[in-house]
Amino acid sequence: MTRIRCPHCGHETAKIIYGIPQMTDQLQKDIDDHKVYLAGCERMIPPPSRYCFHCKQGVCYTFFPVEEMETTKVEFEIGGYFQGYKRLVVEGKDNSYFATYYPSHCEDILEKRITLTSDQYKKFVHKVYMSYIKEWDEFYDNRDILDGTSWQITITYGNYQREWSGNNVYPPSWNRFIKAINSLDLPTIK
Repeated sequence: MTRIRCPHCGHETAKIIYGIPQMTDQLQKDIDDHKVYLAGCERMIPPPSRYCFHCKQGVCYTFFPVEEMETTKVEFEIGGYFQGYKRLVVEGKDNSYFATYYPSHCEDILEKRITLTSDQYKKFVHKVYMSYIKEWDEFYDNRDILDGTSWQITITYGNYQREWSGNNVYPPSWNRFIKAINSLDLPTIK
């Protein structure tokens, strides 16, 4: 069975089964091992596809494809006072798709802009959403560190804009997001 981690706490999640399934020895074993969660007949809209036993909540809601299709811009900035801030802007407008990397003042490289095909843009946006970004908290902060790394992400879709940010701490699926960011032919962001 696929092991998907909770976007809130990072623990493994269980597949949710709705309705009244026929009980088998294997199903009972999967329930006991927290691989399956029986949710009953009542469904939320949208229904979660996974359950986190650690957080005791449904997670990993199905993303509406319209949100991905209507995404017009993904902006990501990361850095700090001493190392400067790197910025990546990926946008689609009037059937043109671009990704631009803006280096920090400490980097010895110039701004780089690449043209993306429609498919490359759609794959990139899909990878960003598959980091479970929509389930992240809006702000992450470690108050024990004074200087360090700050980050901010802004996604524009339709007439909406959504932001996430943090200081010195990251969501559980951060590495998946960074992998999506680094899937473009631009300088690597760590």
